[in-house]
Order: sequence, then C-alpha cells, then structure tokens
Amino acid sequence: AQREQFEAGAGGALVPCVCVDKAPEEITDFAGLSQESKQFEVNWQVVFVSSLSGMNNTTPSSQQAESALQRMVESIKVGALGNMIAFDLQGDAIDLMQ
Repeated sequence: AQREQFEAGAGGALVPCVCVDKAPEEITDFAGLSQESKQFEVNWQVVFVSSLSGMNNTTPSSQQAESALQRMVESIKVGALGNMIAFDLQGDAIDLMQ
C-alpha cells in the first residue's frame, strides 16, 4: 500500500535538499521565492518555513540562522515538523501529519 501511495505521489520520504535564510523584507511573494529556487536545479515538492526571532531589536546573525537551519534539517529528517509550515509547489499550506 505504501509503494502504491508513493508511486501515485502521495507518500515517500522527506529529504532536505536546499536551505536558505531570508529576512522578511527579502521575500516579496511565493512566486518569487519559487522562481529563485530554480537556480539550485533541484526538483522540490515541499518547502518548509519557520521563523527565527532576534533579541533586543537585533536581527539574528548569520551563525544563528545557520544553526537554526541545521536544526530544521535534522527535524525534517526525523519527521518533527510541528514548528514549521509546509507549502506545496503552488504555495498552498499542506498538512503532512495526516
């Protein structure tokens, strides 16, 4: 049954392939983000989004963002998706916990 679901595009394993950090002002809309992702030449199906707050009105450093991204990657690998929102190719939020 799992193999049939996978072949029908309804199942499979999550394998993170690219991660980036973006400040809110760097994101105009989902279409722009999707277009930008094409430079990586990766056939993605789901994008996971989370946020990282700064402290004392200071934006998180690149090192803090990198650490957070690595934690996200590890969380995705083990299926701990509770602190992220998943979006499909059209930019619609999807529920992977069904």
